[in-house]
Amino acid sequence: MGCFDSCLRCLSLVPWASLIAAVLCWAGTALFCGTAHEAVSNSYILLNSTDFYWNETSTDTIIQNFKYSIYGIAAFMFVLSILLFVDGILSTRVVKSDYEEGCKTSCCGLCIGIFYTMLVYICGVGWLLITCFAAFPIHFFIVANSQCKANTCIDFRQTGILPAHLPDDIGRICGDDLTKFCSTPTV
Repeated sequence: MGCFDSCLRCLSLVPWASLIAAVLCWAGTALFCGTAHEAVSNSYILLNSTDFYWNETSTDTIIQNFKYSIYGIAAFMFVLSILLFVDGILSTRVVKSDYEEGCKTSCCGLCIGIFYTMLVYICGVGWLLITCFAAFPIHFFIVANSQCKANTCIDFRQTGILPAHLPDDIGRICGDDLTKFCSTPTV
């Protein structure tokens, strides 16, 4: 029974809420990154499926930058969740009383707690901005889908993909190009 008791004691020290939160953070980050990577790849295929004027080098660069930023977000969120999980473990009263008996909270510990709190708030605002930015392609696909069903021209200048100062012949899909664009599997 000695091994069983020590395992139970060890499991009682685990902050289960922090562990579940870390796993949910990893799952959400993986879901976001997987779907964002797929959306960027499908957008690239969609934009290059027509005979529409695109500057391919700038499109390739933008797509690559989006993919690299997705990888950066995944790495940052993984490291942040590990740091917050470790902070959750060290700030649990059972662990504090077991390992730091007699020690008082130091100024450095308070500053790290405040720093983590501010970092989590900044990340929350960042995730709100990323969510708003990620809603733009969804809006574009809804507009494109509705215009394909109505068989009306799609003007990329109205969606903000292209600048508004371009001439009328650049930035619109009509006629045969519209039929080809609307027949792609992604639309």
